[in-house]
Amino acid sequence: MNKIISVLQKMGPAGDAAADEALHVAAKIVQVAMRIKVYKVLRYRTGTLGANIKIGDVWEGKNGKSIVVGIGKGDVSKAFYGKFHEYGWTPLRKGQTSSARHRENIADKKASDIEYGNSKTNAHPFQRPAFEETKEIIAQTMEKIFIDAIQKEFTK
Repeated sequence: MNKIISVLQKMGPAGDAAADEALHVAAKIVQVAMRIKVYKVLRYRTGTLGANIKIGDVWEGKNGKSIVVGIGKGDVSKAFYGKFHEYGWTPLRKGQTSSARHRENIADKKASDIEYGNSKTNAHPFQRPAFEETKEIIAQTMEKIFIDAIQKEFTK
């Protein structure tokens, strides 16, 4: 794979386009796996979380090109609660105030805990397991895209 990447880097814009295409295809594979995993992990399935698993833009970092897929810790979309399923809830520390003061007005605390979670809610990850399950498929798919791009470039 390292040889393929070095050839792509020498190809210039065509190599960059192939890398972007491969990252988008890989992101789509992971996105589908995450959506399937979400429905296996969660008890209540409205479809909001699965529909809001997004694919970001390709960006260049110090270690090369990257793309973000899923729900992040800073997510504030309609599916913001997905980060709590993925990472769990952190218990309140001494002196820290709860942002969930609205619970005091809800008569049924159990219903509130089911809907909003509580400080004892464990993580039920779906993003990392979905990525781990699809790693080999992603590597094979990206390699095929890279080889096709190289063959196309050198058969011109």
